[in-house]
Amino acid sequence: MSDAEFWARAATFEDLRAVFLAAGRMLARYPLEPRGRVCVIHRLMAGLSDDERQEISCANPAELDQG
Repeated sequence: MSDAEFWARAATFEDLRAVFLAAGRMLARYPLEPRGRVCVIHRLMAGLSDDERQEISCANPAELDQG
């Protein structure tokens, strides 16, 4: 984890976004139990406002990948 944190601090936003999306795609195929999925979603949405959460919940997943 410390290695990952070191490289994340040195990465550009574009690098972080690319790795995040790639990891998300892999995790989506990983056999997480419902509680694990909820924990991941909760952490991802923690920094969003209520309006941002509503916008995302109504969006088409394909549109989110384009963002």
